Amino acid sequence: MEIIWGNRLRAGEYKYIGSFPHYVANGGDENVGSWQDEEIDLLAIYSEIWEEETGVTITDIGLLCDTDETNTSSVAYFASVSLKQQLDLGEL
Repeated sequence: MEIIWGNRLRAGEYKYIGSFPHYVANGGDENVGSWQDEEIDLLAIYSEIWEEETGVTITDIGLLCDTDETNTSSVAYFASVSLKQQLDLGEL
């Protein structure tokens, strides 16, 4: 699964390349050139894509910038990246 910036799709939509899902976190020309503060619930996205699956484990996290084969260039900056585990209050 990839979390992406979409230039044609809206936040919350999905794009598939083959059977590989890409969740659009944000995008649009109006957001280019300014910092964006994103918070993504990976478990919620995973559960929406693979409803029948359980027991997910994150094995890799990568940050990248590409132009989606548009023959152009792009620059992206990432800062303050963190993962948070949601506390299940039922376990207390």
